[in-house]
Amino acid sequence: MRRLGRAVAHTGGALVVRCEEGVEPVFDAPVYDSSLDRVGRTFEFFGPVERPYALVDGDAPTDAKLYLRD
Repeated sequence: MRRLGRAVAHTGGALVVRCEEGVEPVFDAPVYDSSLDRVGRTFEFFGPVERPYALVDGDAPTDAKLYLRD
């Protein structure tokens, strides 16, 4: 597992995640919370290249740490 980032907001049924530095955008990747429960999939990335934001089509509490499976 590698850390995707931290949930920062909910918008229009999607979860906005602030990605960690060095995370490469992977579209349609399953996203998990710290309990390894699947919370959704990535479907869009935006913002600065060094540390983008990801939109996840799922639900998790704001400030939750989210992960991608290797």
